[in-house]
Amino acid sequence: MRGRPALVSLAMLTMAACSGGGPTTGGSDGNELPLADAGPGRGVSVSELMILDGSKSRDPENKPLRYAWRIVDKPSGSTATLTGASSSAATIVPDLLGSYTIELVVHDGVNESEPDQTIVVADLGATHRVGPGRTLATPSAAAAIAADGAIITIDAADYPGDVAVWRANNLVLHGIGGQAHIVGTGASAQGKALWVVQGNDTRIENIEFSGATVKDRNGAGIRGEGTNLTLRNCHFHDNENGILVGNNAASNVLVEKCRFERNGFGDGQSHNLYVNIVKSLTILYSSFEKAKIGHQIKSRAERTLVLYSRIFDTEDGDSSYSIDLPHAGVGIVIGNQIHQGPGVPNDIVIAVGGEGAIHPVNELHLVHNTIVNDKATGTFVRTWPGATVFMRNNLIVGAGGLIYGAGTSSGDVRTTAPAFIDRDGYDYRLSPSSPGLDAVDPPGYGAGFDLMPKFELDKTQGLRQRPTVGRLDAGAFELVR
Repeated sequence: MRGRPALVSLAMLTMAACSGGGPTTGGSDGNELPLADAGPGRGVSVSELMILDGSKSRDPENKPLRYAWRIVDKPSGSTATLTGASSSAATIVPDLLGSYTIELVVHDGVNESEPDQTIVVADLGATHRVGPGRTLATPSAAAAIAADGAIITIDAADYPGDVAVWRANNLVLHGIGGQAHIVGTGASAQGKALWVVQGNDTRIENIEFSGATVKDRNGAGIRGEGTNLTLRNCHFHDNENGILVGNNAASNVLVEKCRFERNGFGDGQSHNLYVNIVKSLTILYSSFEKAKIGHQIKSRAERTLVLYSRIFDTEDGDSSYSIDLPHAGVGIVIGNQIHQGPGVPNDIVIAVGGEGAIHPVNELHLVHNTIVNDKATGTFVRTWPGATVFMRNNLIVGAGGLIYGAGTSSGDVRTTAPAFIDRDGYDYRLSPSSPGLDAVDPPGYGAGFDLMPKFELDKTQGLRQRPTVGRLDAGAFELVR
């Protein structure tokens, strides 16, 4: 496998591996865990010195940090090593074309952080280099000739009307110098999407997709048809579907640090993100806003994980469900901020099993989320026959019924006065007067997962370690007092 971190699996998340994304316990003796930050991925030349930047790693208690870098994956035959692996600024000189996955762990003298990974792409003279003025001026030109295992870097630029079908397997498609922008201008690949991904084990990073339209009114930024798709730091906006993934029971889909805004045709049949029957969908540290009439997240996967993300209608949004699991399956939804706006056409926030609970296990574990309903009526969770929801330690704000259908609630705090830092500005961090403070006990396990929240996605500061301060606070945030 060339420079490709493994997809998140049930076993990995249970044991808290995969880029610090899985739900696990916090530090020992009340110590707050440090947070490693390995810096952004970058493209360099073969034989060019690359300085890795771990300076944004931090400790919530401002303890001095020790650094430990290591190479997790590199091209077959590479002998590249790290220099200064115990400093905040290690270096590497790539010796072969390809991707180098490098991991950083920091230690505060008591506990070590979860690992964070960055990807160095040795791209000069790589398989294909795309950009204005280059031999391959457009991504579609690279797609036409790409072979299995190709690493394709795409210069940050607008590529209007440049649609593509990616047929090769084990591709890395990586925007360089910023996000490369694929702009729909009425064109589509196979009448489906801006990019149709038919190959297996495809990784797409740092690409923006907008304006996808097709005759069937379900044009997607990306149509996923192969087995296993990883998306990191991508932006999908103003498409008829942000992402549309077809049925593939063997496929794992990972969406990490991506943004989805204003996707949907407006007929309720297209969505910000729509994944059909796959083995797993994992969403980490991502944001969803203002799906047009359709759902923010719709997943028919056997296993759906939504962790530490923001899902918002805002004041003038008109999306339908915030999360829809029409075929149920195992749902693990931890540490998210979810907002239903006052004017949405459907007053159900989360729906489970509405089209038949068909999977071997059909249960949603909704844990330590902050869920706000700004509509005068509503239902926070609706389950249909065969599906069950287990709610634990959520902060529930606004009117409406808590559960309609099968389910239980334990440790959930309901209030109309949450005392957020800035409710109107959708900053749901807690103030000292919040009723959610010190209100709940550890959530335990569900469907084989440790449900303890690990991270917070702060609107102002981004992803950070969730602190451990006395008894747990309800919802997606812990107040440091």
